[in-house]
Amino acid sequence: MRSTELLKQQHRALERLVGEAISSQGPERIRLLGRLAEELTLHTALEEEHLFPALQRSGLERRAALSQEEDQRISALVAEILELKRHDPRLDAKVRELAQATREHLSAEERTVLPALEEAFSAEQLESMGEAMNHMAERLRGSELLKLAGDRESANA
Repeated sequence: MRSTELLKQQHRALERLVGEAISSQGPERIRLLGRLAEELTLHTALEEEHLFPALQRSGLERRAALSQEEDQRISALVAEILELKRHDPRLDAKVRELAQATREHLSAEERTVLPALEEAFSAEQLESMGEAMNHMAERLRGSELLKLAGDRESANA
């Protein structure tokens, strides 16, 4: 699978999780927020390892930098949410802010970054990058790094 298609699949999954987290309450929301944090962490790691270096190699440093800034903003929001208690009055507003930032980031990536990647690299190169990203995702899914988000959220419930 091409890297661009893999990222689009991740985007759809993130959009679903964001929607579910906004519409849920109580322990279910906490579970979904932990899962969203996990998936955002994975997505960001894949972009940092594969997407951003590819953009930089193809002369698209500015696009890579903008996308990295958006990732950092989203990561900061996730960290803030994970520090809040379930009954904290700021939680709803922070979840909405995260949802908006995530949607904007995914939309911008699909409008500008992924098309630029498809122009800069051959289908074979995109396929190879996609395979590498998929292997990394499989390796990270079982790692303690991704489980940290769920553990921290459970402690704050």
